[in-house]
Formats: sequence, structure tokens, C-alpha cells
Amino acid sequence: MTRNAVARFSVVVVALMWPTLIRAQAVVDGGFGVAVVRAPTLDDAPGPSLPASGIGGTTVAGMAGVSVQVGRRISLGAEIMLERSFDFSERALIGATIHGTFRETIIAGVVRYEVAPTLQLVGGMSVITPQLNGDFIGPSPETTFGAVAGVDAPLSIAPHLTFVPAFRIHLIRRTDPDRPPNILKQVGSLVFVPALLFRVTF
Repeated sequence: MTRNAVARFSVVVVALMWPTLIRAQAVVDGGFGVAVVRAPTLDDAPGPSLPASGIGGTTVAGMAGVSVQVGRRISLGAEIMLERSFDFSERALIGATIHGTFRETIIAGVVRYEVAPTLQLVGGMSVITPQLNGDFIGPSPETTFGAVAGVDAPLSIAPHLTFVPAFRIHLIRRTDPDRPPNILKQVGSLVFVPALLFRVTF
């Protein structure tokens, strides 16, 4: 799949939310913020090449989203996360070292359930678009899918403004292109994202 799959997913999310959005404009909110992304690297990765410093570690990301309340405690939303690239290097069997960068764009459709005024549970599905860049890397892997879970802890700081410490865990189905270097065999399927967000209620 290509970016067209991401576009179709986004259209479906908006189409499902639009009737509710029209009826409930007073409880629509949008948020933005900065996240820290932690992607573990697998040390015992199989494959035709040997990791020197695999994809993984910690980077930062921008997050944005919009949601609409559909019940007293339930809201539907969409989130997007844009990562800053991870740097990596890889020793091929022929002895050469390949350098490159890796990043992912994650678009998620989520359901948010309010347990208490300052605690919300979040869960949903996501579309992940990986991007690989570097010498001898070849085309980027295909778009893939995943699941997301997390919590929000909203703290009201003004009549229409909320500060939201948040945490997300993304479980990503890694594609495995049949070409060396088999980079994605070195990336863990779990991505941990603590974030600090601001939410504006319209």
C-alpha cells in the first residue's frame, strides 16, 4: 500500500465523525503538543545484515488531534504524530557500513473514555507510514497498521484551554521487505510515547 491508503483511512475517519461533528459543535476540541518517542531496538535481529547501531532509541515528535464528544463520557478522535528521524548504521555482510535515517508518520482513530475528570482511557487503530532514507536503502517499506492504547490526564487551566499530560503505546505490525538490508527486522513492534499536549475546546 502507498500514501493513498493513508488518505482513504483519513477520509473514512472524517466521514464517520462528520454527522456527530455537525450536531455537537460545542464539544469539539483540538490539541497539539510535543512527544518523546522511545522505539526499542532488537539486539538479536536475524537477517542478511548485522546491526551496528540499529533503528531505535529516543527521538521527539509533534502530535496533533481533534475529537468530538458523542456521549457523557465518550468521545471519538483522530490523532497524527510526526517523528523526527532516527539515525542508524548497519554493517552488511560484504563489509560495507550503510548509514541512513528512519521515521514514521502515525495516524490513529481513537475512542476516549472519561473515567474521572482528570483521567481518560484511550484506545484505537492506526495507520503507520515508514520512511527510510540513505545510501543503498531502496524504496521505503509499505504502509502498515497497528493498535494504540494510552491515557490522558487533562488539567483545566482556562475556560477553553486544557493542559494534557498523555501517554501512548503503539503496537505496530512491521512489514518485512524481501530485500537487504532487512532494516525493519531490527525494530521493535512497541513504540512508547509520553507527551505534553494543550487542548482547546470550541
